[in-house]
Amino acid sequence: MRKKLFVRIALFIIMLFVLDNVFGMTSAYLIKNAKSGATEKIEHICNKSNEDVLIFGSSRGCHHYDPRILRDSLSMSVYNCAYDGCGSILLYGLLEILTDHYTPKCIIYDIQPSFDYLVDGQENSRFLGNLKPYYESEGIDSIFWSIDPNERWKMLSHMYRMNGKTIQVVSEYFMKRNETIMGYDPRVRKMQVEPKVNKSTDVAPFDETKKYYFERIISLCQEKGIKLIFYASPYYKKTTDNEFMFIKNLSDKYGIPFFNHSCDSNFTNNRDWFYDSVHMNVDGATVYSQVVAKELSEIK
Repeated sequence: MRKKLFVRIALFIIMLFVLDNVFGMTSAYLIKNAKSGATEKIEHICNKSNEDVLIFGSSRGCHHYDPRILRDSLSMSVYNCAYDGCGSILLYGLLEILTDHYTPKCIIYDIQPSFDYLVDGQENSRFLGNLKPYYESEGIDSIFWSIDPNERWKMLSHMYRMNGKTIQVVSEYFMKRNETIMGYDPRVRKMQVEPKVNKSTDVAPFDETKKYYFERIISLCQEKGIKLIFYASPYYKKTTDNEFMFIKNLSDKYGIPFFNHSCDSNFTNNRDWFYDSVHMNVDGATVYSQVVAKELSEIK
């Protein structure tokens, strides 16, 4: 009786193992051949990027930098890698993966303090989702363990790695949706309602984990000979930039160019150039990208 029970348990475990691996191989194929959306963009960044200039950042970077304008001005290939909710933890992982197959000449990093080095009241594990399918890439597992030691065991399952993303990955394999322009995702609508602007000068404390990976990004770029340039794009009616003092200090310490437009009145007071209080629309992004292109051409 015990022997039969043991055999059944063993067969069940073997069946789960086989199903998990088949699921993993199928998911890997779908991701590699995704036609659009977030799945295609992350896969391009990790395994297909070969552009001279890469733009990184959060949704602000994704909506604010038109790579066509930079390409035409710099005579260099450009791709906008910025991604909704991306912070220093995710960015470091993406750079570890992509620099395994090539080295870009320049990285433009649009800074979002709450995602990159300050406490924002949310769990840092949220930055790991888009790295899960690439967990077996060199150097990625240690990022997971530093955020949550339990991930060491959870990530043994391919099904867990795709938790919550299966429908998205399948749909973005079969259908074209959320297509971008070289990674750039312009916002057309103009701001409809005047937002309540936060005029506080208080700065949140450092998140030591985010800060650690932010500085690892600098080290990686130095090791690979990648030109790193910091940017802070405009916010609507922003008047203080205390939260960027950390970037100013790093810029001075490492000789990294830093262009701070977060409070640039040429943009911040123009409501027609904003989609909401933290994102410019296509009109604002076009003018801003022209300014960025001019600045970059002067330090090229």
